Amino acid sequence: MAGEDRALNVAVPSPAPQRVSRRTWVKGAGLVLAALGTPALVGACDSGGSEVAPDATGEAAPARPAPPEADKVLNVFNWTAYIDDESNAPGTPPAGRTIPRFEAETGIAVNYQEYGSNDEMLAKVLGGGSDFDIVVPSDYVVAQLIARGALRKLDKGRVANFYDNQAESTKGLYYDPDNDYSVPWGIGNTGIGVSKDAVTVAVTDASIFDDAAYKGRMSILDDFRSTIALALFHLGLDPTTGNAADLDRAFGQLEVWKANATVTSDYQDSLGAGDLVVSHAYSGDVFQQAAETGRALDYVIPTQGADKYVDSMVVLAGAPHPGNAHLFMDFVYEPDVSAHLMTAIKYRNANAAAYDLLPAAIRDDPIVFPPKEIEERLAFIELDEATAALWMRRWEQFVNS
Repeated sequence: MAGEDRALNVAVPSPAPQRVSRRTWVKGAGLVLAALGTPALVGACDSGGSEVAPDATGEAAPARPAPPEADKVLNVFNWTAYIDDESNAPGTPPAGRTIPRFEAETGIAVNYQEYGSNDEMLAKVLGGGSDFDIVVPSDYVVAQLIARGALRKLDKGRVANFYDNQAESTKGLYYDPDNDYSVPWGIGNTGIGVSKDAVTVAVTDASIFDDAAYKGRMSILDDFRSTIALALFHLGLDPTTGNAADLDRAFGQLEVWKANATVTSDYQDSLGAGDLVVSHAYSGDVFQQAAETGRALDYVIPTQGADKYVDSMVVLAGAPHPGNAHLFMDFVYEPDVSAHLMTAIKYRNANAAAYDLLPAAIRDDPIVFPPKEIEERLAFIELDEATAALWMRRWEQFVNS
């Protein structure tokens, strides 16, 4: 980025403790979709009898507006540690938390379950037999589910709190440009977590993984999208390339890093304990480990750039309670509810009306709200199916060599 050569290097504050990351293990969700297809969802019927079938393009035909159901139930499947519960909102009475408050105000009982990866969620949802209404896939998985007719088109009038208050920066995104199918739940990025007590050199980018002085005490993510992109960013190459020569260069760089760093997405506790002193990481993980352990951790977004992601609420095409799902999405985007939730999970959502209600420690935190010059160096890793499959094949060869 012209005129900008600084990394975002942030001393992570220590808010109330949280559980393990919302991203404990992430690999190749697109391949799960390809392997399983969507037989359990495409052609399913909503509770009012409207068929939700793919049109000629494979996209779900618009369903009629979903009324509230007589069945006062909602089934939600979300990432681990991605809700305000006792672990991350210990000072809040149950009635003030998102799900208990929604239940009290609507009379709808929420069955809430958690998963640790897009793959885990897809295997359960697409494998048949699930009765989830809302799931929270990452951006590229949302795009794939839309293409396969696996999602219900939203009745925007029933989620007015979102569409009326949506932050401009979250509009027009590649995976669902008009938010016809998805409502952002959490927005984050990847970077590098650094133990300030153990690392004596300044860390501004991924070149720290070249440093053999920290061999065996560093980790890079077992996430083919984020980690191949990290190498491509580092080399000044297109972070979404399918060019074989560019990928050869990226994997050459990754081999150098692999000689010094473990390839794992199960790094959080080790970083918090000090066994790892440098970790390629998801933003919330570093925040959470600083909170749980009190360890002095920095979070660095490399000068050359890094990937970002949005996890969004979507309603499955075969959801048994689509009306209740719309009510929940609208409730989450009430400004005070959004502000409380963002404060607890340390990820922002798209509710601009809630930003002024946030505590200054969250609103001004450059991990949660990266400043403009840093945001401009973050990018979605948008891959077509052929490129994603190529990256995954090469990644499997890399991690197994």
